[in-house]
Amino acid sequence: MSEVTSKLLDLIRVKGAAYIGKNLDTAWNMVVEEHRNLARFHLVLSGSTWVELSGTEKRERVDAGEFVIIPNGRKHIIKEGPNTQNGTLHNIPDTEIGPVFEHLNKEQHQTSILCGYFKMSSTAPPALISQLPSMLIERRYAGETKNEIGLIVRLIESELSKQTAPHKAVLNRLTEILCIYAIHHWIAHEILPDGRLNTLSDPRLHDVLNEIHENPTAAWTVESLAKLGGFSRTAFSVYFKSAIGMTPMNYVVTWRIQVARQLLEDGDLSLDEIAQKTGYTDVNAFNRAFKRVTGSSPGIFRRVSRK
Repeated sequence: MSEVTSKLLDLIRVKGAAYIGKNLDTAWNMVVEEHRNLARFHLVLSGSTWVELSGTEKRERVDAGEFVIIPNGRKHIIKEGPNTQNGTLHNIPDTEIGPVFEHLNKEQHQTSILCGYFKMSSTAPPALISQLPSMLIERRYAGETKNEIGLIVRLIESELSKQTAPHKAVLNRLTEILCIYAIHHWIAHEILPDGRLNTLSDPRLHDVLNEIHENPTAAWTVESLAKLGGFSRTAFSVYFKSAIGMTPMNYVVTWRIQVARQLLEDGDLSLDEIAQKTGYTDVNAFNRAFKRVTGSSPGIFRRVSRK
């Protein structure tokens, strides 16, 4: 692994959850509703499946030992064949509904599939994440990652084949590693060859990002951030945008709203308190910034996220 790839992967930590494992007979469909804040993955353990992005003509076959990631959480359909329209409908449950795993079954003419989701860390650079394909597929013949991914798949199969219930934490960690391998392969073979994103590995940018992340309430300016990285103001603005995909101050706002989203999802602080913790002295300014970034008001976001 190159130094650049290693540093980029360190920025893209993932936290995942495997929450449903299904054995499926022929003539079936699974509908996965849109979820803007989650990336979805599907690992085929036996048989094969077709994955189709709703509202498009994009569809791909995924065979045993392969998996697909839908990075943007858009609605998609998993089905027995490319033209399957009818058959048994299997709705994938909401993420808060507990894990439902069936014992792995490798009978002929049956497909076994493990489904889950993950969130990328907030440190993942928008300039990189924005280039992720709408459907990222890791094939079993994918070069140097073949043996490593095969080993992880076998560990997952072993866990699902136990007579006792599979250990959710083990499955979660294993699927997180699968996702990291897929992103690693994509970075190494699709992104780095053209050299556009080498600036993302610059330690000066890491220092700036770390300060923003650790101190979201600070009164950041382009000048103060440039000083942290040892840049002039103009050079920093140009360099930061080329690497991160947005201006320094837009990034500050985006990070503050990311912190606010977490507080809204996980705690019971008032909107005034959350505004204070994310660098806004005026709750109205906080409301406007939150809606501009997420498309929703903080109050609506909190209600929807807790359903």
